[in-house]
Amino acid sequence: LYHGKQVHKRSFSRLLSRLKSEKMHRRGNRFAWAMMVVALVIGSLALSAQAAGPFYDGIVNKDFKRTIQLTTALARHEYTITMVNEGSEAQNHFHLTVQSLLSSKLAYVSAADADGTSLAVKYLEKPQEIVGADGQVAETALVVQVSLKNALKPKDQVTVKATLVFGHTLEPFPHAIAQSERQLVRYRDNHFAFTPYHTKSSTTTVKLASASVQSSSQLEPTNVKGDSIVYGPYTELKPLSISPLLVHFESNKAFLTVEYLNREIEISMWGNVAVEEFHRWKNDGAELKGGFSRYEFQVNPAASGHAAVKEVSMNIPAIAEDVYYRDAIGNISTSHHWKNKLLLIPRFPMFGGWQTKFCMGYNVPAHHFLSQSTSVSGQYTLNITFGPSFDDDVFVDHQKVKIILPEGATDIKVTYPFAGVKQSVERLVTYLDVSGRHVVVLEKNNLVNEMNRQFFQVTFSFSSTSIYREPLLLAGGVFVVLLTLIFLSRFNYSIAPEDPKAREELINRLRGYVKKYKEILADREEVHSRLDSIVAEGRANAYATEKPKVLSTLQQKSRDVSNLVDSVERVSLDVANTIQSIEEMEEALTTAQLALHKAKLENVGKTATAAGYQVHERDYNEAKKSIKDLTAELEADL
Repeated sequence: LYHGKQVHKRSFSRLLSRLKSEKMHRRGNRFAWAMMVVALVIGSLALSAQAAGPFYDGIVNKDFKRTIQLTTALARHEYTITMVNEGSEAQNHFHLTVQSLLSSKLAYVSAADADGTSLAVKYLEKPQEIVGADGQVAETALVVQVSLKNALKPKDQVTVKATLVFGHTLEPFPHAIAQSERQLVRYRDNHFAFTPYHTKSSTTTVKLASASVQSSSQLEPTNVKGDSIVYGPYTELKPLSISPLLVHFESNKAFLTVEYLNREIEISMWGNVAVEEFHRWKNDGAELKGGFSRYEFQVNPAASGHAAVKEVSMNIPAIAEDVYYRDAIGNISTSHHWKNKLLLIPRFPMFGGWQTKFCMGYNVPAHHFLSQSTSVSGQYTLNITFGPSFDDDVFVDHQKVKIILPEGATDIKVTYPFAGVKQSVERLVTYLDVSGRHVVVLEKNNLVNEMNRQFFQVTFSFSSTSIYREPLLLAGGVFVVLLTLIFLSRFNYSIAPEDPKAREELINRLRGYVKKYKEILADREEVHSRLDSIVAEGRANAYATEKPKVLSTLQQKSRDVSNLVDSVERVSLDVANTIQSIEEMEEALTTAQLALHKAKLENVGKTATAAGYQVHERDYNEAKKSIKDLTAELEADL
């Protein structure tokens, strides 16, 4: 028995042959024939259980080549499998299995046929239990179903390639090292390809980060050459065979892990998509033993902190604008942005066990990621990468992606490229929102660059008139505030009741100010009339003598009015404003009068039309009339 239920057909056939053997016949033992009947019954039951199982035992791995890349912080398994269908039924799919040692650390699976065409991959929800010889569960395998491009018919063979990426598989050993020491790690796996099918030939090649191998398990044939170890070929392997593999070697790669990543994508229908990410990083390498010496690190950086995280290069859209990178202290100036690269340099080198938190973000024009449907009115689709990708292999433990849709979005549909994504919807109320915005939340554990580089889509409906909701709401709010202020300014907020005597006193004081101001206006009018008389008589010499005196008098009157206005403002702002308006017209009157006098003296004996000074005369008369009207309004204010 293997895999709990299945019976190998060849073993069952051998059992029947043995029972039918000549030796058994010679004994003429009834017990032998009884055993044969029991075997037939048990075999039939076992074969029926086998047919109901997840694996088709007609598939045989003719050749299984496996390459385990350990050159970075991740373990990357690359399979090249040549399969033969030795059964009687055509098969549309086959299965990959991952033993429990690695199943919880699996992040990414992809498959393709010989010509590079991608094949659909599906995780089976229920892990398969493997029962040992003692009847106890010895292993629990994660099963991945791969759909073939064409059905594999009996006697046919096909070659497929698969890639599996694992995180947290390299164990620092020793667990703590000094600042100048190099990092050693251990890796555990299986000498054989862990597959549910009979394998005729299996070869495993382990590529290491360096040629410095401290120790490695041996299962002949084994060949160690430089930074590569080749196990096999091993022949005629039973399904789900296990032989522990262990390699202890030097790897000074930084074991950067993103423990938590919160990516927020906010869509503005005014033409912008804002992306903001909150990161929590940790170096999962060997912890630093002793204190950190900045001097040693600066003086000889090549011999210090071999496995420390010193800088990380991240890929962002080439059209990204307003890029920022900051932490709780503030902006981190040790970052560089060019084209589609963002080089992040932490404030300190991250040794094993050290952590850092930061926030980064940017804006991109919406038309690069947001498209409008040509067939469905008001339907939009956001097409953007699931997360950030790094130039080096980085493992993300937990990632949350939030898509903040505009207020009023409906009919929301999300399409993502891989399984295991938890989806929920929240509501966010922010500036100028009434009912709030829909926020689509996607969560996923165990991600690598191959996954975050893939695009996902969010489709939603948005009315073309809804875009004007916020501007209208803002304009309406400003209008209501101003209207309220106007309305409230009409009320008297004095706590004490108004004293009639005090009010009468203020009015009398105001009347005195106005009377004094009217006297100033009368004096000004007399001065203007005197100049008009001199010009009318054509006495240019007398005008030249009198003009400076008049201007001096008018300036003195303006200073008197300025002092008077200060006193009036303490009693009535309305009267003070009216006086200010009259003063502005007085300046206009003086300017027009001087221009008119100059034109008249230069054209003595000519009419206004002939001399061309009718414009100055009109301005002069309009200013006099405005002063007269404003003076009447001043009387009305009293």
